[in-house]
Amino acid sequence: MDNGIVAPMVYEITPNILCFYLGRDATPPSPVAHIEGNWVDKDWEWGVCSYAIFEGDEALVFDTNVYPDEGLWIRRHLEGLGINHFIVVNSHWHLDHIAGNEHFADCHIISSMLCRQEMSKVAEKVEAGAFWGPPAIKVVLPDITFADELVVYVGSIEVQLKRYNIHTEDSLIAYLPAQRICLCSDMLEDTVPFVLDIDDLAVQEKELIRLKELDVDRFYPDHGDYHKIENGGYEPAFVDAVLEYERNLVEMHDRPDFADLGLDAFIPHALEAGVLKIHTPYRKVHEGNVKLVQEYFATETADS
Repeated sequence: MDNGIVAPMVYEITPNILCFYLGRDATPPSPVAHIEGNWVDKDWEWGVCSYAIFEGDEALVFDTNVYPDEGLWIRRHLEGLGINHFIVVNSHWHLDHIAGNEHFADCHIISSMLCRQEMSKVAEKVEAGAFWGPPAIKVVLPDITFADELVVYVGSIEVQLKRYNIHTEDSLIAYLPAQRICLCSDMLEDTVPFVLDIDDLAVQEKELIRLKELDVDRFYPDHGDYHKIENGGYEPAFVDAVLEYERNLVEMHDRPDFADLGLDAFIPHALEAGVLKIHTPYRKVHEGNVKLVQEYFATETADS
């Protein structure tokens, strides 16, 4: 830890892509672990990371991480590699992806239009520590936005930014067609995704199928197993694992033992194939998803 900054693990994905990883058992506890009710520690438990695509003295930083000073650490590290031209991409508006923006305020920050809109809505509460709770962070809004797709270049490296309604409506991937790599943010998570709205699952299924149409060899999520991230990333079956989980949540909801089924029962094929390995904190995520499904169908039944 350097002046209160926890140094992330740095993994070389390719000679032109770095991953900056925090949490799970890869790094020390978060710098705000002493603050009761902080929102950072959950991300630390799940494991959270950002990526940098770079060539020459240029870099694209894909998400600025979960705590402002981590964004500063990332910038300093890249500057130490001789990089002095930065652009930032915020994959979506959630705080664990925008917290380090303040250290890139002198750079172009790109997001979907919807992302900027959501950030603007919550900015006042976030800066008061009254949205997700402490710590408060400074909200630096993107200055370049687009609707569905934007192509940018980092030196000669083509990066396609594409919006999908997966996880949140404003979410983006960074797709590198020449390398067949997809930085998928929170659209795919290991072990399972957060379900925010049951009504969105039908749309997300279609969007996940659309994501499968991309020519991708390797997926890299913002919340995943650092062993996998360090050693070649996730295979395309990662998308199928999310589809398996979300379909089973809905299809199995009327089973008498639904609430008692363990997470394992919802992703049997992904576990058997070795696509996923259960990370214990995600059992709580699953329990929250199950509760959301139960409440949804209970309300639906009461209204019918």
